[in-house]
Amino acid sequence: MRICLHARARRPVARGQISVEFFLVVGFIISLVAILVANSEAQIARNTLLDNTLLSQSALDSVSNAIQTVYLQGNRSAIRQMVFVPRDANCFILDQAKKKLTCDVGDPEARLVYSRPLTAVPDTITADCTEPGWLFVAVEYNQPFLNISCVKT
Repeated sequence: MRICLHARARRPVARGQISVEFFLVVGFIISLVAILVANSEAQIARNTLLDNTLLSQSALDSVSNAIQTVYLQGNRSAIRQMVFVPRDANCFILDQAKKKLTCDVGDPEARLVYSRPLTAVPDTITADCTEPGWLFVAVEYNQPFLNISCVKT
């Protein structure tokens, strides 16, 4: 007859203990995922605002450079160029007091984006210039009028 010295005694499995541990682990994982999703949404919103601001500034710089060039070239000069305005921005608003073009990037907490001071203030800016997307911008100087017209492409 053989006697086993190392025999293990079988204990009953505590099924309630396993389910409590499972719910604690799953709850911890769900809370981590919720924190990560909230943080990533905030980062995406900040990056979108930054993109809109930089794209608006680029559009304003292009048009203000065109205004300066056309004005300095003299009568009957014109420049036509493609400019991209972001979806949430309202650009090419003339600030008469500061003699600058502005863009509103759509965030109430963000500042307006300004161009550099203009050498000549445009007499007319067409309503199509405030639309987002790719715009074909024409800056024309027929003395004494400086006009900016836009066509959405």
